[in-house]
Amino acid sequence: MKNKDMVSLVNEMIFQSYTAGRFNVRKLFTKMTAAEYTAVWVLSRDKEGDDGSRKIYLSDISEKLKLPMPMVSKMVRSLKDKGLVTWRHDGRGEDGTYILITAKGIRLATEQQEILVNFYKNVIESFGKEHFVDFIREISELEQFMNDELKKEGIYNEEQHS
Repeated sequence: MKNKDMVSLVNEMIFQSYTAGRFNVRKLFTKMTAAEYTAVWVLSRDKEGDDGSRKIYLSDISEKLKLPMPMVSKMVRSLKDKGLVTWRHDGRGEDGTYILITAKGIRLATEQQEILVNFYKNVIESFGKEHFVDFIREISELEQFMNDELKKEGIYNEEQHS
């Protein structure tokens, strides 16, 4: 590939990332923040506990959201303070700490999900469902390639992404 083509592609990628980041999706989050919704969504996908509740260990949240544990703890503390989850531990805590989604958390996440679905329904219909699914898959693949390249360059900070 010619250097001129490479420069053009790189600049287009940076421009598209910048403009996509400017689309303020946060305005759609009226019931809870994007981070809270994502955390509750990850939690709600997890298997049910023995008592019928859904629980997820903080280490699993860290892995799934690719966040360092201090950030996960801060996020969970905020969710707990807002009554969206309860925070518990196995044994004395050495065996792991986990959270359970509350009825309030489920209610707010469901209300928030309705807002998001109403918005994205039109976007997906206009863009095309198959095209949208391919786009999401390709973004995920691109992120993996970029992370691999950052690791090769010694720039990737494993602690920030696990």
